[in-house]
Amino acid sequence: MKLRSLAPFVVAVSVSACAHRTWTAPDRFVELESSRSGAKFVSSDDARLWIRRFDPEADGSLQYWRDHVRLQFTTERGYTLMSERDVKVGGEPAVEFVFEATVDGALQRYALFLSVESGLVRDRVVTAEFIATPEAFAQHEAAVRTALRVE
Repeated sequence: MKLRSLAPFVVAVSVSACAHRTWTAPDRFVELESSRSGAKFVSSDDARLWIRRFDPEADGSLQYWRDHVRLQFTTERGYTLMSERDVKVGGEPAVEFVFEATVDGALQRYALFLSVESGLVRDRVVTAEFIATPEAFAQHEAAVRTALRVE
C-alpha cells in the first residue's frame, strides 16, 4: 500500500489547547515519528496508524464533523461506509467510522475516530486514522483500540 495513495482526510479527536499528549504505539507497531502535533506508527504488514493534532479553520460541533466526514468519504471519495457508531476515545465522546475502498487494486479498511472538545481559546483537533488490508485490520484492531483508549 502506498501511503500517499490514500491521501487521508483529516478527522477530529480533540484535546485542550495547552495539554501535552504522548502517543502510545499499538502492540506490534513501531513509531516512525512523534511530536506534540501527532505521531505515525506502522506494523510489519504495513498497517498504519496516523494521529495528527491541529487547529481547525472553523469551529464545529461533533455532529458537524460527523456529517462532514461521512459526506467527504462517501460522496467525494467514493468510500463505502461499513459502520458508524458512538464511542469514547480517551474518555471523550466520539464517533467511530469504518470505511472500505480499493486503493491501487487492493481492498483497504479505514477506521476514523472523531471527537471534538472545547479548548481554552479554541477547539483543538486530533485525527486518528487506522488503515490496513481487511486481514491486517482484523489482526491489529484490538491493539489499535487499546492504544487509542477506545471504549
